Amino acid sequence: MLKTLQLTNFRKHRTLELNFTGGLQIIRGDSEAGKTSLSEAIIYALFGAKGLREPLANVVTYDEPEGSLKVRLLLDFDGVEY
Repeated sequence: MLKTLQLTNFRKHRTLELNFTGGLQIIRGDSEAGKTSLSEAIIYALFGAKGLREPLANVVTYDEPEGSLKVRLLLDFDGVEY
């Protein structure tokens, strides 16, 4: 189960922290609000830059250095946190 997703300079999200609860989660928002970026950030956290659809330089927030991009994902699987 997803527990927490923290983004720093990932696409349009300069800083964002989402805390998930048990059960079904729904992410909704206007067009261009950054919903797809959230799923892409999860993929990046699990598989690294190979999972991105474009180079890392294009994923970091505009005008920020690549080294400032951070994604932290906290998962719980069978009572063990990863």
